[in-house]
Amino acid sequence: MNTQLEINGYKIFQNGDDAVYAAKSKEDVYNYFVENYGSTEECQGETKEQFIANLMEIDLDSEIAQRDRTWISDDTGETFNTSYYQEYKIAAEKDQDTAVIAYLTW
Repeated sequence: MNTQLEINGYKIFQNGDDAVYAAKSKEDVYNYFVENYGSTEECQGETKEQFIANLMEIDLDSEIAQRDRTWISDDTGETFNTSYYQEYKIAAEKDQDTAVIAYLTW
Protein backbone atom coordinates (compact mmCIF):
# COMPACT_ATOMS: atom_id res chain seq x y z
CA MET A 1 0.00 0.00 0.00
CA ASN A 2 1.13 3.52 -0.70
CA THR A 3 1.40 5.10 2.76
CA GLN A 4 1.56 8.57 1.20
CA LEU A 5 -2.13 8.19 0.37
CA GLU A 6 -3.08 7.18 3.92
CA ILE A 7 -4.75 9.85 6.05
CA ASN A 8 -4.83 9.77 9.87
CA GLY A 9 -4.26 6.00 9.94
CA TYR A 10 -7.52 5.18 8.14
CA LYS A 11 -7.92 2.36 5.63
CA ILE A 12 -10.73 1.26 3.30
CA PHE A 13 -12.64 -1.93 4.14
CA GLN A 14 -15.43 -3.64 2.22
CA ASN A 15 -18.04 -5.76 3.96
CA GLY A 16 -19.02 -8.28 1.31
CA ASP A 17 -21.65 -6.81 -0.98
CA ASP A 18 -23.08 -4.46 1.65
CA ALA A 19 -20.91 -1.42 2.33
CA VAL A 20 -17.49 0.22 2.13
CA TYR A 21 -16.02 1.82 5.27
CA ALA A 22 -13.25 4.23 6.19
CA ALA A 23 -11.83 2.91 9.47
CA LYS A 24 -8.57 2.44 11.31
CA SER A 25 -9.02 -1.32 11.76
CA LYS A 26 -11.30 -4.26 11.05
CA GLU A 27 -12.21 -4.27 14.75
CA ASP A 28 -13.42 -0.66 14.37
CA VAL A 29 -15.66 -1.70 11.46
CA TYR A 30 -17.07 -4.53 13.58
CA ASN A 31 -17.78 -2.18 16.50
CA TYR A 32 -19.44 0.36 14.16
CA PHE A 33 -21.60 -2.37 12.63
CA VAL A 34 -22.77 -3.68 16.02
CA GLU A 35 -23.48 -0.17 17.36
CA ASN A 36 -25.49 0.84 14.29
CA TYR A 37 -27.15 -2.35 13.05
CA GLY A 38 -27.03 -4.98 15.80
CA SER A 39 -25.12 -8.20 16.24
CA THR A 40 -23.43 -9.73 13.23
CA GLU A 41 -24.93 -13.09 14.19
CA GLU A 42 -28.45 -11.71 13.76
CA CYS A 43 -27.81 -9.40 10.80
CA GLN A 44 -25.40 -11.45 8.72
CA GLY A 45 -25.30 -14.90 10.31
CA GLU A 46 -21.61 -14.47 11.17
CA THR A 47 -19.71 -14.60 14.43
CA LYS A 48 -17.48 -11.65 15.29
CA GLU A 49 -14.45 -13.63 14.12
CA GLN A 50 -16.11 -14.55 10.81
CA PHE A 51 -17.25 -10.96 10.21
CA ILE A 52 -13.75 -9.60 10.80
CA ALA A 53 -12.13 -12.33 8.68
CA ASN A 54 -14.52 -11.59 5.80
CA LEU A 55 -13.77 -7.85 5.70
CA MET A 56 -11.64 -7.04 2.68
CA GLU A 57 -9.05 -4.27 2.97
CA ILE A 58 -8.83 -2.27 -0.24
CA ASP A 59 -5.39 -0.83 -0.99
CA LEU A 60 -5.61 2.94 -1.25
CA ASP A 61 -3.62 3.02 -4.49
CA SER A 62 -5.50 0.13 -6.12
CA GLU A 63 -7.72 0.41 -9.17
CA ILE A 64 -10.69 -0.52 -6.96
CA ALA A 65 -10.08 2.49 -4.70
CA GLN A 66 -9.12 4.97 -7.41
CA ARG A 67 -11.70 4.18 -10.14
CA ASP A 68 -14.52 6.69 -10.60
CA ARG A 69 -18.00 5.26 -10.28
CA THR A 70 -21.46 6.71 -10.70
CA TRP A 71 -23.08 7.26 -7.30
CA ILE A 72 -26.62 8.20 -6.32
CA SER A 73 -27.14 10.60 -3.43
CA ASP A 74 -29.44 9.19 -0.75
CA ASP A 75 -30.45 12.74 0.12
CA THR A 76 -31.20 14.21 -3.30
CA GLY A 77 -31.37 11.26 -5.70
CA GLU A 78 -28.87 13.05 -7.95
CA THR A 79 -26.06 11.10 -9.59
CA PHE A 80 -22.39 12.07 -9.47
CA ASN A 81 -19.00 10.53 -10.18
CA THR A 82 -16.40 9.89 -7.51
CA SER A 83 -14.13 7.13 -6.24
CA TYR A 84 -13.89 5.20 -2.99
CA TYR A 85 -10.62 7.06 -2.38
CA GLN A 86 -12.21 10.50 -2.76
CA GLU A 87 -14.96 9.54 -0.31
CA TYR A 88 -12.33 7.97 1.99
CA LYS A 89 -10.38 11.26 2.01
CA ILE A 90 -13.44 13.19 3.17
CA ALA A 91 -14.09 10.77 6.05
CA ALA A 92 -10.43 10.29 7.04
CA GLU A 93 -9.69 14.02 7.11
CA LYS A 94 -12.58 14.51 9.57
CA ASP A 95 -10.92 11.86 11.80
CA GLN A 96 -14.19 11.18 13.62
CA ASP A 97 -14.10 7.38 13.89
CA THR A 98 -15.45 4.81 11.44
CA ALA A 99 -17.68 6.00 8.59
CA VAL A 100 -19.62 4.29 5.82
CA ILE A 101 -18.39 5.80 2.57
CA ALA A 102 -20.59 3.74 0.23
CA TYR A 103 -23.57 1.42 0.39
CA LEU A 104 -23.39 -1.13 -2.38
CA THR A 105 -26.49 -1.94 -4.40
CA TRP A 106 -26.75 -4.47 -7.17
